[in-house]
Amino acid sequence: MAVTLTDAQWLAIVNSILLETTTGMKPTLDEIDTANGLVRHYLWIRWLDRNAPRFDGPDPVLNWPPQEATDTPFIAYSSFTRTFVEEYVATQTSQPVYIQVTDDPAGQAGWKELDVFFT
Repeated sequence: MAVTLTDAQWLAIVNSILLETTTGMKPTLDEIDTANGLVRHYLWIRWLDRNAPRFDGPDPVLNWPPQEATDTPFIAYSSFTRTFVEEYVATQTSQPVYIQVTDDPAGQAGWKELDVFFT
Protein backbone atom coordinates (compact mmCIF):
# COMPACT_ATOMS: atom_id res chain seq x y z
CA MET A 1 0.00 0.00 0.00
CA ALA A 2 1.43 3.38 -0.99
CA VAL A 3 0.39 6.41 1.03
CA THR A 4 0.99 10.07 0.27
CA LEU A 5 1.79 12.41 3.18
CA THR A 6 2.21 16.14 3.45
CA ASP A 7 5.40 17.41 5.07
CA ALA A 8 3.38 18.44 8.15
CA GLN A 9 1.85 14.95 8.47
CA TRP A 10 5.25 13.26 8.13
CA LEU A 11 6.73 15.62 10.73
CA ALA A 12 3.85 14.91 13.15
CA ILE A 13 4.41 11.16 12.83
CA VAL A 14 8.19 11.40 13.23
CA ASN A 15 7.88 13.71 16.26
CA SER A 16 5.33 11.37 17.83
CA ILE A 17 7.70 8.43 17.43
CA LEU A 18 10.73 10.32 18.69
CA LEU A 19 8.85 11.73 21.68
CA GLU A 20 7.26 8.31 22.34
CA THR A 21 3.77 9.76 22.48
CA THR A 22 0.70 9.28 20.35
CA THR A 23 -1.30 12.06 21.99
CA GLY A 24 -2.99 14.09 19.28
CA MET A 25 -2.04 11.73 16.44
CA LYS A 26 -5.58 10.56 15.61
CA PRO A 27 -6.54 13.70 13.63
CA THR A 28 -3.33 13.45 11.59
CA LEU A 29 -3.89 9.76 10.88
CA ASP A 30 -7.52 10.48 9.96
CA GLU A 31 -6.37 13.14 7.47
CA ILE A 32 -3.86 10.73 5.92
CA ASP A 33 -6.48 8.00 5.61
CA THR A 34 -9.02 10.36 4.03
CA ALA A 35 -6.50 11.85 1.60
CA ASN A 36 -5.48 8.36 0.50
CA GLY A 37 -8.96 6.82 0.36
CA LEU A 38 -8.19 4.39 3.20
CA VAL A 39 -10.74 2.92 5.61
CA ARG A 40 -9.56 1.87 9.04
CA HIS A 41 -11.27 -1.22 10.52
CA TYR A 42 -11.44 -1.89 14.26
CA LEU A 43 -12.13 -5.16 16.01
CA TRP A 44 -12.48 -5.96 19.70
CA ILE A 45 -12.73 -9.59 20.79
CA ARG A 46 -13.91 -11.20 24.01
CA TRP A 47 -14.51 -14.82 24.93
CA LEU A 48 -15.43 -17.05 27.83
CA ASP A 49 -13.08 -19.82 28.85
CA ARG A 50 -14.71 -23.10 29.87
CA ASN A 51 -12.07 -23.63 32.58
CA ALA A 52 -12.14 -20.12 34.11
CA PRO A 53 -14.22 -19.31 37.20
CA ARG A 54 -17.42 -17.44 36.37
CA PHE A 55 -18.86 -14.32 37.92
CA ASP A 56 -21.81 -15.22 40.16
CA GLY A 57 -23.78 -11.99 39.61
CA PRO A 58 -26.98 -11.53 37.66
CA ASP A 59 -25.36 -10.76 34.31
CA PRO A 60 -21.90 -12.25 33.64
CA VAL A 61 -21.81 -10.70 30.17
CA LEU A 62 -21.93 -7.19 31.63
CA ASN A 63 -19.18 -8.17 34.06
CA TRP A 64 -16.87 -9.74 31.50
CA PRO A 65 -13.60 -11.11 32.92
CA PRO A 66 -10.90 -8.67 31.75
CA GLN A 67 -8.41 -11.47 31.09
CA GLU A 68 -10.84 -12.87 28.51
CA ALA A 69 -10.95 -9.82 26.26
CA THR A 70 -8.62 -7.74 24.16
CA ASP A 71 -7.53 -4.61 26.03
CA THR A 72 -6.99 -2.65 22.82
CA PRO A 73 -8.63 -3.06 19.43
CA PHE A 74 -7.06 -4.72 16.45
CA ILE A 75 -6.74 -2.12 13.68
CA ALA A 76 -6.29 -2.91 10.00
CA TYR A 77 -6.93 -1.48 6.54
CA SER A 78 -8.68 -4.64 5.35
CA SER A 79 -11.70 -6.41 6.77
CA PHE A 80 -11.22 -8.90 9.57
CA THR A 81 -12.25 -12.52 9.07
CA ARG A 82 -13.79 -15.17 11.26
CA THR A 83 -10.59 -17.20 10.85
CA PHE A 84 -8.54 -14.29 12.24
CA VAL A 85 -10.75 -14.18 15.35
CA GLU A 86 -10.71 -17.94 15.86
CA GLU A 87 -6.93 -18.12 15.47
CA TYR A 88 -6.42 -15.24 17.91
CA VAL A 89 -8.74 -16.76 20.55
CA ALA A 90 -6.97 -20.11 20.13
CA THR A 91 -3.73 -18.40 21.22
CA GLN A 92 -5.48 -17.22 24.40
CA THR A 93 -7.39 -20.33 25.48
CA SER A 94 -7.91 -23.91 24.43
CA GLN A 95 -11.49 -23.96 25.74
CA PRO A 96 -13.46 -20.99 24.35
CA VAL A 97 -17.20 -21.43 24.83
CA TYR A 98 -18.61 -18.05 23.83
CA ILE A 99 -16.92 -15.53 21.52
CA GLN A 100 -18.18 -12.01 20.86
CA VAL A 101 -16.77 -9.25 18.65
CA THR A 102 -17.53 -5.62 17.89
CA ASP A 103 -16.26 -3.21 15.27
CA ASP A 104 -17.08 -0.19 17.44
CA PRO A 105 -13.80 1.78 17.67
CA ALA A 106 -14.40 2.37 21.40
CA GLY A 107 -15.34 -1.27 22.07
CA GLN A 108 -18.48 -0.24 23.93
CA ALA A 109 -21.41 -1.02 21.64
CA GLY A 110 -22.50 -3.53 19.04
CA TRP A 111 -21.16 -6.71 20.63
CA LYS A 112 -22.34 -9.74 18.63
CA GLU A 113 -21.75 -13.45 18.76
CA LEU A 114 -19.16 -14.66 16.27
CA ASP A 115 -21.74 -16.45 14.08
CA VAL A 116 -23.95 -13.36 13.88
CA PHE A 117 -21.11 -10.89 13.25
CA PHE A 118 -19.71 -12.86 10.32
CA THR A 119 -23.01 -13.59 8.56
